[in-house]
Amino acid sequence: MNCRLCKNTEATKIFSATNMHGRHLWDASQHFDVTRCLSCGAVYIDNLSIDDDYYRKYYPACYYDEGKISGFLGFVLGALTHISLKSKERTILRYLNDRPGKSFKILDIGCGQGDFLESLNKNKFEKFGIEINKKAYQECLKKKLHVYDQDLKKADFKDDFFDVITLWHVVEHLMDPVETLIAAKRILKKDGILVIATPNTDSLGFKLGKKLWFHLDAPRHLTLFGRQSIKFLANAAGLKVAGSGATFYDYPLDLFWSLRESACKIPAYILYPFFKMLSQETMMLIFRKL
Repeated sequence: MNCRLCKNTEATKIFSATNMHGRHLWDASQHFDVTRCLSCGAVYIDNLSIDDDYYRKYYPACYYDEGKISGFLGFVLGALTHISLKSKERTILRYLNDRPGKSFKILDIGCGQGDFLESLNKNKFEKFGIEINKKAYQECLKKKLHVYDQDLKKADFKDDFFDVITLWHVVEHLMDPVETLIAAKRILKKDGILVIATPNTDSLGFKLGKKLWFHLDAPRHLTLFGRQSIKFLANAAGLKVAGSGATFYDYPLDLFWSLRESACKIPAYILYPFFKMLSQETMMLIFRKL
């Protein structure tokens, strides 16, 4: 099949993966070819039909519940998540040249259960979201968030409407990421920013963990990006990279699980914070209109 990013047909198979979500094996009997495009460098799941059956089969009702941890470890991970959310808010405000009394319209595409939107300062942001997962959408409504349960192109926002558009670990799920970013650019103000966080295929976890990479999430992650391919995505959508942000606190144990069968796991576990920072398992990039 053609690369979902650049439409090139020349690619090479890297390895075969099973149906895993994070560290959890969902179905060992299913196998998917993980392929790298020889043109743009994107990594994608090959020979996969994206239709209603695909979404029903691979996005079950428990999708947002999987991986929740309770007890002391759950408390620690919750604290790190809070730090991560506040760090993202500070990064966004910095790139918007925030000043006292100013407020911003923000759209979170694929907002899940609304955790990010709920965490934002209500005096600084007028919050909007898009979430097509019915269960997650209902959770957003319970939090009284202004969320649409439809595709971005059907939401009918005005041109140049938002100061900020965010896609937190969404772009890797999209069947046509370029088309979605072009649609997002239309509704973004000229001096606004578009923020993407996504798994990083240049990371140690991907290179060493391969089919056990925590962020592989086959077959839900249709296209995965490294620095080369994310820049290709930006250029194709008419965007430019304006900067980057830290994602150290996102998924704090992702590298731990990715390396569980690697020969390098012992030194990586002993010096985990160092390897976690060095690896950059995920990346956050800030874009502006060209």
